[in-house]
Amino acid sequence: MTSLLLLSKYWKYIVSGLFVILVGIYIGVLTHERNSARTLAKDTQTAFDTTVSNYQLAAVKAAYDAKQNVIKVKQAQDAITEKVTNDYQATIASSNDRYERLRAKTAGYLSHPATAGVPDSRETTCAVVAGTSCEAIPPLLKAAQDNTDKLIALQAWNRAQMNVDVGNDGP
Repeated sequence: MTSLLLLSKYWKYIVSGLFVILVGIYIGVLTHERNSARTLAKDTQTAFDTTVSNYQLAAVKAAYDAKQNVIKVKQAQDAITEKVTNDYQATIASSNDRYERLRAKTAGYLSHPATAGVPDSRETTCAVVAGTSCEAIPPLLKAAQDNTDKLIALQAWNRAQMNVDVGNDGP
C-alpha cells in the first residue's frame, strides 16, 4: 500500500522524468542525424569538387592532345607534300631532257634531204599520224607528258594524304 501511496503522490515526477529521458533520447537521435547529414553533405561536396577538377584537367589535356595531334598531322602532310613535290620536279626535269632530245631528233629528221627519186612524205606522214606538222609534235607530246606527270603526282599526293593518321580513333 505504501508503494501505491508513493506512486500516487510522485507519479507526476515519474512521468516528467520519463518525458525528460525520452526528449533527451530524441535530441540525441536528431543530433546524430544532423551530424550524419553534415558529413554526407561534406562528402558530396568533396566528390563534386573532385569531379569538376578532374573534368577541367581532362579538358586541358584533351586540348593539349588536340594541339599536339594537329602539329603531328601538319608535319606528316608537309613531309608528304615535300616528297611528292621533289619527285614531281625530278620527273619534270627528266621529261624536259626527253623533250629536248626528241626536238633535236625531229630537227635532224627534217633537216636531212629526201632520198633522190623518192617523194618527200615526212610532212604528210606527220599530218596523217599526228594531225599536225612534224615541228609541232614534240611540244604536243611535251604538254601531254606534263599533264600526265601532274596527274600522277597529284594522285600520289592524294593517296599519301589519305593515309595520314589524323587521330580520329576515339578513346
